[in-house]
Amino acid sequence: MRYRLNPAVMMTCVLLPLAIAALSGCGQGDSGSHAGGSARVAVIDLDRVAQATGRSPEIQQQLTQRIQEAAQQARMDLEQLQNQANAELTRLAEQAGASPTPEQQRQIQAVRQRAQLEAQRRQVELNQRQQAIAAELRDQFRDEIRPTLNVVARDHGMSLVLVLNDNVVIYDTALDLTDALVAALGSKTQ
Repeated sequence: MRYRLNPAVMMTCVLLPLAIAALSGCGQGDSGSHAGGSARVAVIDLDRVAQATGRSPEIQQQLTQRIQEAAQQARMDLEQLQNQANAELTRLAEQAGASPTPEQQRQIQAVRQRAQLEAQRRQVELNQRQQAIAAELRDQFRDEIRPTLNVVARDHGMSLVLVLNDNVVIYDTALDLTDALVAALGSKTQ
């Protein structure tokens, strides 16, 4: 049995260790920024930051609206596909008459299968589009807070900040800069 890995997960698995190694200097000499040349790593929880700063409802509303728009477009596309398939099936049935030949039966079955496969493909595309919308909104929020995060990370002596997600499973809560980031963002808005 073969498994297919998500390309983003594969890139994270490859690039994250390389980034940590590069920032830590692989333990060789002093990097000039921290004692012993080792990188100081922290984590943040974007969901908690969005919630604490009051941005979560706005982001959720944007996500819901854009997903509904994508789903509506997909429904319209699927309806058009079904209409085309039905028109072709009607044409084939009229040609076949009351007793279709084996070839005509095969053609009718092939049209049904193509329509079903196309509907499945479009559902996969819709799912991918929904994931892309969520990722785009998450990236926009991360980019908004990045300048403040850079300051907070520097103030805490951190050289690498990871966003908590499915790839970060276990971490020392002492490395969590979420509360410090929320406080810094809160002081900027007051």
